[in-house]
Amino acid sequence: MMLKTRRSTMLLAVIALPLIGTGCISTPYRVAGHRNITNVSTFYNTSSPWLNFDNPPDNVPQGLKFSVFLTASETELGVFGDGVFTIDLFLIERDEENNPIRTPITKWKYTTEQAMPFRSKRPTKYGWGYGFRLNWGDADVLGKEIMTIVSFQRASGAVVHGTPFYHKVPHRAGKV
Repeated sequence: MMLKTRRSTMLLAVIALPLIGTGCISTPYRVAGHRNITNVSTFYNTSSPWLNFDNPPDNVPQGLKFSVFLTASETELGVFGDGVFTIDLFLIERDEENNPIRTPITKWKYTTEQAMPFRSKRPTKYGWGYGFRLNWGDADVLGKEIMTIVSFQRASGAVVHGTPFYHKVPHRAGKV
């Protein structure tokens, strides 16, 4: 009986490993992206979206983290998309009438392949999503107001924009 089980396991490995390697067996990381994305939803931890990339970390924010869920016309839950993410970071200054003046700070672009490391490993109650962790480098944003906006360009060329999100970056964060 032991010999039969060992042979079955070896046979399964011989058949399955080449299929997994070529993408014939789908894992969450190999799921084809939806082409008809109609909505971009972005979720931030409003109490502490800040990241620090120093080792050991200190309390100075150097980036931010957030989740993105894409929905397609035929779904209500998040799906993986086939297209390009663009994440824009703006510095917000105010004029005399308190109207925002946006100055671009940095822009991140991720193709479907480049966004793979950000894909969720399991679906949440909102479906499949992406967990972005972005470093703004040397941008002078400490103590200032910033705005982020996530857009998704479908393979067809159509662009779907998420809702802009405004943050006040602390000089030091309680949790980083």
